[in-house]
Amino acid sequence: FDGSLDWDDATQTAQLPARLTLFQRQAGAALSPARRRGAAADRFGNMYWISADAGSIRWLPQGANAVRTLWPLASVSTAAQAAGDFAPQQSETPVVLALAGLAVTSAHYLVAGSANPSGLLVIDIEGGGPAIFLGLPAGTAFTPFDLAPAPNGGVWVLDRQHRAYWGFDRDFRSINTATAPLAQRQPPVFHAIDGTPSGAQLTAAAAAGFPIALADPIAIAPMPDGAVLVLDSSVAGAASLVQRYRLADALEPAFRLRATIDIELPDGTILPELSLVAHAIAYDPDAATLYAADGFGRQAIAFGLTFDPTPRLVVKTSFLPLHLFGGRALVAWRDSMGVHISYDVDPGASDATTRWAQLRVVDRPDFAKSATVITPVFDGKERDCVWDGVFIDACIPPGTIVQVASCAGNELSLIDDLTVPFTDEPALYLRGKGAEIPWYTPFQPNPNAPPPEGQGTWELLLQRAQGRYLRLRLIISANGRASPRLAALRAWYPRFSYARHYLPATYQDDATSASFVERLLANPKGFYTYIEGAMRDIGALLDARSAPTDALDWLAGWVGVVFDPAWQQINQRRQTGSSPGDRRRLFIRFAVRLFTRRGTADGIRFALQLFLEPCLEALLARMRHARVEADPALAEILGQLGLATPDVGMTDVQVEDLLSQYLLSPKRPSKIRLVELFMSRDGRAAALGDPTGTTIDPTDVAHRFVVLVPESLAADELAMVSRIVELEKPAHTAFETRRYWEGFRVGEARLGIDTALGEDARFVPVLLGQTALAAGYLDYAPPPMGAADRLVLNRDRLGALPGL
Repeated sequence: FDGSLDWDDATQTAQLPARLTLFQRQAGAALSPARRRGAAADRFGNMYWISADAGSIRWLPQGANAVRTLWPLASVSTAAQAAGDFAPQQSETPVVLALAGLAVTSAHYLVAGSANPSGLLVIDIEGGGPAIFLGLPAGTAFTPFDLAPAPNGGVWVLDRQHRAYWGFDRDFRSINTATAPLAQRQPPVFHAIDGTPSGAQLTAAAAAGFPIALADPIAIAPMPDGAVLVLDSSVAGAASLVQRYRLADALEPAFRLRATIDIELPDGTILPELSLVAHAIAYDPDAATLYAADGFGRQAIAFGLTFDPTPRLVVKTSFLPLHLFGGRALVAWRDSMGVHISYDVDPGASDATTRWAQLRVVDRPDFAKSATVITPVFDGKERDCVWDGVFIDACIPPGTIVQVASCAGNELSLIDDLTVPFTDEPALYLRGKGAEIPWYTPFQPNPNAPPPEGQGTWELLLQRAQGRYLRLRLIISANGRASPRLAALRAWYPRFSYARHYLPATYQDDATSASFVERLLANPKGFYTYIEGAMRDIGALLDARSAPTDALDWLAGWVGVVFDPAWQQINQRRQTGSSPGDRRRLFIRFAVRLFTRRGTADGIRFALQLFLEPCLEALLARMRHARVEADPALAEILGQLGLATPDVGMTDVQVEDLLSQYLLSPKRPSKIRLVELFMSRDGRAAALGDPTGTTIDPTDVAHRFVVLVPESLAADELAMVSRIVELEKPAHTAFETRRYWEGFRVGEARLGIDTALGEDARFVPVLLGQTALAAGYLDYAPPPMGAADRLVLNRDRLGALPGL
């Protein structure tokens, strides 16, 4: 390779290497760590931070415009009581704190560090109540600078001055303690007034931090496994260091925020390496991504971070500008949508004007401007093989060019070591009717958007490629703002020459004329070759797995099926995943199995499963894959139902039979149930006796059944269920469709026959002013529902906690 291509997993294509755009500030000094202020966010998106004077805590509620003061609203005090005789409680004295570092724990406590006096300020932002100051013993070396939430409900505290970090559990007790020296131990407090203290002494446990082997640690970020990442301030402009710790252990050597990657500056200069001086960091565990704000507050850089077996940084080229970054902190917080990274926007350097913005990727594509790709050697299997053409499935947008050159010969060694020079071939052109392979679509169309310009199969007729062995060179050029995306390349051989087979030999006498005729007849040859290939591969149209989408309705007609457009629309809507399948393919494959069960209870259930189950395609693919790679979880599920496990000897038809057996297994819990009325309470009354003394003729409920479906079905889905049952039921029967809750009636319902015990989609969490009291419940959402150290309404009984 001269240059290289990057592989994009999302589109399954190769493209020019993406470059990182580095925003250069023309003027202004680097951000000082002294500008750092503790900041945090709760799960509702409310932002909290320490004021500029370090004496109060401000907050900005989600969606609000006015900054408010969270603390102090009233005096906070310590209750310093001397040890010894019992005495009245001393009057509370207001405490003035110098705050540094802020975090919101998973139990929804807001925790701020205090350097003078040393300790933690704790505010219950879920349950309310006054702030509590938890002081450390006088003389403790504790100067907090940055805080981060720990996964166990506690906090991590970075002490920049003493180059250490502290851990506190969910009860805010230090997780690192050491036995005090003998000279510092105190005699027992309780003893006879007129007696002398006994010789026994208390073993005092002094809180301590974990040492950090970094010169100037300035930020701490938690990891989900209990480890932490600590950022070291840069020295003399070198790239910042990051060290991972688990308690007192450094898990590996510190690594620098540095990587080899092309970086484009605004003036067009290309730098070959990123060396980042970071001001703050935040970690997203879901994406395994470390975000670092640069030392000038211009932008954030995202790094893919892995530790197996050693730290590995992969720079992501996403452009993440910081707009008027105030330098307080990068804040990672989580809500129901996932992890977000926020930063403070502070145009006036004032707490009153501070706002918080989420880090967003700005669409500013930046790619390398050229790359050269040389393919492996292709073998034409015969001497002096005339290679026909090259076809590339690609998106080549305006502003980009892919130029193809070839070298061919009969000696492998000459082609392998590139002794034979490359010869430029004609320019590629975009085929108007798709790929040259019949019934093959290289790019799945998006029904909601037109295809990108330049997407399709690009073709050229090779002019000078003759010899058994062939090698191609692709020179890719672009303007830096776009890149071709290459999905596949095919080289066809040997050439079937219309001029040699269908014209007199005199047309080959003159080399120039023969070349012209060959190129002229290449157009009709390509047209007829496609038709001949379509005739040869007509079998692809008769298999629902390979038939084009627009041929599925035609193929369904071969088995007497006409798809209702509403059926297909509902199926597309109900399916999950980024690329939902076309349920018509599955229905056609299972049509014969469905027809053999028509008029039976299994037939009705099978038809409804094909309509209502959202993940059948994924389940079938999983069963097929289990033939070659063991799937213990799937084997356990099938074993519980008494079904075989897929193995390498199973054919596709047998795997599909297994899927149908799985769907119809009576042991499998299902949201679709058929209840024959003669088996329900009313039908059994005559035979088993009714406590009410009522006698019902069994013939009144014969040939009648009820179809129970999930409560969450929309009106059009419920109507389609009725239409399907009408088609599949025996002609002499009558039915009605009910939602599950409609069948749960006193005196009529029988658990396991016409009802099922389990989750109820109709019984939903209560929303004030929206939910009927009898149809809802108080949601069990942590916190505080997940808090183990407090009594929670609708969860705990009085006395359930230890000590109560």
